[in-house]
Amino acid sequence: MEKVIFLGDSITAWNNYPNVKNYGVPGFCSRDVLWLLEDREDIKGDTVVLMVGVNDILGDIPSEKIFNNLLKIIEILKERFKKIILISVLPTMYKDKNKKIKNLNFLLRNQMFVEKLMIHNLFLNEEGIIDNKYSADGVHLSPEGYKLLNKKIKKILEG
Repeated sequence: MEKVIFLGDSITAWNNYPNVKNYGVPGFCSRDVLWLLEDREDIKGDTVVLMVGVNDILGDIPSEKIFNNLLKIIEILKERFKKIILISVLPTMYKDKNKKIKNLNFLLRNQMFVEKLMIHNLFLNEEGIIDNKYSADGVHLSPEGYKLLNKKIKKILEG
């Protein structure tokens, strides 16, 4: 059976993905995932799903710094996994933060050697913020938000 690992923040941690090893940790930023990978060489498998960056944005870390951390993470993951799936940073209820998220997702879109699940826009409402039906608090996902996220993850994992 294929070994699938999830890496990320609370959005990853709070989801009950079946048949995966979940290394999602609430509060994790990109640097935390990088430190985890540098510290834990046993984190490896067939497929890794990476979703991190919103806490960096909320903490006012510049997009370029987050992007550079993600490039370092991807370099480590390329050595340990056959398949890397990078999920775009999801929107929040904060318009100013969403501009930074959009910029970061633009930078991520052009990454080679990884499969990208660019689903940011699916969670937006007409005002350009995360739709209330998909969010519990303006940042974290609601059950309906997880349903949409899981549908998209399942599709890419099975495809």
